[in-house]
Amino acid sequence: MIVIDSVDQIISKIDTMIRKDPSDSGSFMLSDSCLLYLSEKQSLAYIEAMGNPTYNSGFHVPLVQIIENNTELITAKILQHGSEIDFIDLGPGFPDKSMPILRSLRPLRKVNYIPVDINKNFLSLAAKAVEPLVTSCTPVQALFNSYAEHRKIYTNQAANFVMLGLTFMNLEQNSFIEIVRKICCNNTTLLVAAEVNLGSVHQKKLHNRYLTPEAASFVAGPLNLANISYIQHSYFVRQRQNRIEMGFVTDIDQMVGETFVPRGCSIVTALSIRYTIGEMKTLLEELFSDVRLIFTPDGQTVMAVCSDPHQLEEK
Repeated sequence: MIVIDSVDQIISKIDTMIRKDPSDSGSFMLSDSCLLYLSEKQSLAYIEAMGNPTYNSGFHVPLVQIIENNTELITAKILQHGSEIDFIDLGPGFPDKSMPILRSLRPLRKVNYIPVDINKNFLSLAAKAVEPLVTSCTPVQALFNSYAEHRKIYTNQAANFVMLGLTFMNLEQNSFIEIVRKICCNNTTLLVAAEVNLGSVHQKKLHNRYLTPEAASFVAGPLNLANISYIQHSYFVRQRQNRIEMGFVTDIDQMVGETFVPRGCSIVTALSIRYTIGEMKTLLEELFSDVRLIFTPDGQTVMAVCSDPHQLEEK
């Protein structure tokens, strides 16, 4: 395993990562997605949340089905470049999204599987699951941005396939663009996926999906790591513009690092962005010449297979 980022180092500076919400004076943000996956307890909470059909059946299961139904198309894109594939899996969790593609690639190419995550449990889980399907496996403990910056050191510049999947929804647009510009080279195929913003009625349905005890336990992780006091039963899920926000309400006045957080403030610890089809297509076409969108039959989940990147490397 290659270690680029230390969990202890991230936790040691977590109290510097809280910030006021510029659009809401009564809210604070502690919503860097990496903070949800730092500890073993958090990884178990995530796995438990994914085990609740109310939570995962709406987007995770449909994505796996789309990938299984379109493996030939995805594989064809990857095989256009070279005889060796670096399969970079950003935030693999249990890699059931990646495994259909790996099964298809394995007889045709040498496949170097590179799972990237800050959580060692997820890296071990992913490495064990794909072992029969890959030529080699090099887990990397890192934040996505850190791995992107170090990519040339840790890969052999074989053809890159980057699986981001539904984690696309957890990245604010600027963060997503920065990662893509650093990690994607001329021969990269990128796969992202999202639930589609189909309007207010559909958004309410999405909102309700996060109202489970397992989701609340998972979202509380960053507050526990930062020793921030909050009302245990104050978990909220709210819709704001094009994203769903989750968090808790503080129960006392407190200092978090050098930031004063008053009693009764909401702290957002997780967010999930919902693009309209037009917004998602525009964003991806700014980065790639070839963007293929594939939908579930109900039109609620979309997978994007992106290839032929524009000049992405930062100067």
